[in-house]
Amino acid sequence: MSVLLQTKRIASELEQLIKSSEKFICIFTYSLKIDSIFIERLKAAGRRGVKITFVFGVEPKDLTTLQEIQKIDNCQIYFKEYLHAKFYYSESTLIIATMNLSEVSEARNYELGVLFKKEIEPAIFEEIKQEAREIVGNASQWKSGKVAQAQSFQMPAFAGAKKQMGHCIRCFEDIHYHTSRPFCLGCYDIWNTWGDEYYEENFCHKCGTDKEYTSKAKPECNKCYNSHF
Repeated sequence: MSVLLQTKRIASELEQLIKSSEKFICIFTYSLKIDSIFIERLKAAGRRGVKITFVFGVEPKDLTTLQEIQKIDNCQIYFKEYLHAKFYYSESTLIIATMNLSEVSEARNYELGVLFKKEIEPAIFEEIKQEAREIVGNASQWKSGKVAQAQSFQMPAFAGAKKQMGHCIRCFEDIHYHTSRPFCLGCYDIWNTWGDEYYEENFCHKCGTDKEYTSKAKPECNKCYNSHF
């Protein structure tokens, strides 16, 4: 059964979602402004091995928060232009809300949200995963090896470019071609339970053949891999 949340309760449930997560946390929001308490909770989650995916939709003017996000272990950051949806989920809890993770949003605004539990509303979780898959599939991943590099952060030039298509190496679903992300989100969640990069998968990420060994560490068949050179 879903639960209606108001401003203070949203903040409390979001904090609990982060604290109680054991496998993964997915954050979709248009703004990179995050209250310090959420930053600290996310850092703690990253340290205990939780995989964190952060997707945002507006270029930050203040890079302070971005620098803090960089310090979070096991965190991947994506930019999806025009993203305005705000939803947050772990392996067990989903919150869809009007509220961002910023202190200003909680202090000044009247917010509403809805909380779902996977064990009670599994269909809602699957629908959200599908939406998340579409968003991430059309987003651009931002990477940086050092916190200091955030000073020169720019949105990727290819953010609006046409994406090459590939296949999920486990289920063959059509997804955007990206060798560091060769799973659809559903199969990634399953793979992430163990996180074995050398576990044998079923298909080549690029051409889809099922004739050769592939894995998270080696998502392409030999022919496709060698075509890059």
